[in-house]
Amino acid sequence: MVNVETEKSDSLNQTILIVDDETTTIDIIKSALKDSGRLLVATNGNDALRVLKSNSVDLVLLDIIMPGMSGYDVCRALKKNTETASIPIIFLTAKGHDLDEIEGLSLGAVDYIRKPFLPGLLALRVANQLELSRYRNQLEALVYERTRKLEKVQKSLYKAQEISHLGNWEWDLNTHLHSWSDELFRIFGFLPQQFEPTYDDFIKVIHPDDLMEASNTIKKILVSSETNCQSQHRIITKDGEEKIVLGRGELLRDETGKPVRMIGTVQDITEQQRVENVLHESELRFKSIVEHSPIGIVISLPSGKISATNKAFQTILGYNEHELSEMNVNEISDPRNPETIKKQIDNLLSGKQDFIQLEKRYLHKDGKTIWARVSAGTVKNDYNEVMFNFSFVESLMEQRQSDLDMSRVKEQLEVKERERLARELHDGPLQDFQLFILEMKQLVLGQLSNHTVIRDEVSKAISNIINGTDALRQIASQWYPEFLERMGLVSAIKTTSSKLMDRTGVNIEVTGGEDWEIVDSVISRNVFMIFREAVTNAVRHADVPNIWVVMQRTEPGRHILTITDNGHGFESQDVKASSVGLAIMRERAQRIKVELDIQSKLGHGTTIKIEIPTDDPDYFSR
Repeated sequence: MVNVETEKSDSLNQTILIVDDETTTIDIIKSALKDSGRLLVATNGNDALRVLKSNSVDLVLLDIIMPGMSGYDVCRALKKNTETASIPIIFLTAKGHDLDEIEGLSLGAVDYIRKPFLPGLLALRVANQLELSRYRNQLEALVYERTRKLEKVQKSLYKAQEISHLGNWEWDLNTHLHSWSDELFRIFGFLPQQFEPTYDDFIKVIHPDDLMEASNTIKKILVSSETNCQSQHRIITKDGEEKIVLGRGELLRDETGKPVRMIGTVQDITEQQRVENVLHESELRFKSIVEHSPIGIVISLPSGKISATNKAFQTILGYNEHELSEMNVNEISDPRNPETIKKQIDNLLSGKQDFIQLEKRYLHKDGKTIWARVSAGTVKNDYNEVMFNFSFVESLMEQRQSDLDMSRVKEQLEVKERERLARELHDGPLQDFQLFILEMKQLVLGQLSNHTVIRDEVSKAISNIINGTDALRQIASQWYPEFLERMGLVSAIKTTSSKLMDRTGVNIEVTGGEDWEIVDSVISRNVFMIFREAVTNAVRHADVPNIWVVMQRTEPGRHILTITDNGHGFESQDVKASSVGLAIMRERAQRIKVELDIQSKLGHGTTIKIEIPTDDPDYFSR
């Protein structure tokens, strides 16, 4: 099916093709992009290719999983066709694996958005790509226009050489006779050889405002030791036309050094000057477009030295234009960028690659990391040598914050669901178990007091029920640690240690934590779960007399939790990968993107350590 939305579009009238087989998704996209331009819709790959044959499209939003041709197949077909290869493609798909994104971008897509998506975020990313497309088209148009005018200038010069559009003259200083070439007569607006020219005729055509300077140039060479002179000035022809000419002269002397003759040329450079003025105006317009672009633009030499930047790029990194002009692109790149990214950039600078698109980290002036999407290319001369590199840089910090917010919302919803289950478990089965225990105790103490065997069996049943109740209560508290939110992480660790010490008799010593400032609820909850699992496992399985819990904070702000016991320990090779306690702790550590360090030796106890890099600006955006 093919559908076309022809209602209101922006003044730039850009066209977006939506390719998706789900009508619900199409409706959401159309609603989000209703003000972004003219919308075309195709529900499968073959229809999309037909639409592209008959319509000029500025951007394609492409699903991957569709009947018939997949989104990947459609992308390949577009990139193979020279007429559609330059159309930007954004994959919008439910395929969420990183390898899927890598494949999509490697096929030439400019972006990859996973479903479900935020309509507002989709509109912003589409707007950025459309804006980039517009500026790319404008740049190409400017380059084309400048190339066209340069070619025109070259043709004019070739034509001028062909017809000798360079007049020459000769002046005998002894007889004061002048001779002009035919072309010089034409330049001055006369018919060739129309009259016998004189020095006064030569002077008369010079524009009155330029006459003194031009005359002085000639007089100066006659009284000096110089032999060559040059003057650019205006002339007024017989018909009143004003021209710009470039005059050159050479003074000839006899064997005694006396000036005897001058020869020279006059070239009409009016058209050349006009074209140069047009080009200068074009360059000013191009510079204005770059300067006011909302996308960061940086131009660098093959050596990596930065030669030009615009305001948007300066704002992204916090440097001014002069500071950046003294820097190399490597100085503003985060050294933690993967080697694959560094290799692509090196290939671009060296000319091995003509164009790259990637996401990388820059270093802000204040030291923080700035994630950005970069589209970069090279400009080469006729000898295939790199003249300079250009990059379009779009900050991703707002996008990454949005992704982080979505992740937090998702985890908070999961936590609330666990809390609900915990409350239901506490208010339902646990209450029933407790009532059953009370009734059975009364029965044992009353009616069965003379029936020893039955009483013993019932006592065993009561004991099993009590153990089961404790287990359910522990599970519920794991799901819903109310006191953690009431007391905070440090107090919750200290309170739990005190209660466990009272119940088991194990000595648990807790130190530090006074300077801890972990306010993130997700991080606090998972750190607490790792602590409780560690001490509970030590009490249950390690036969420990002592446990030491240490909460440290290093400068400038890393939080370290260390749990050490002097139990029987274990050898690392004896621990199964499926060990429940360790699996739970590892899963919790993975949730908050930290490493779980476990050190143990048979007969020497165990140490479990986690380090939360809260001093790293990138940590909260992972």
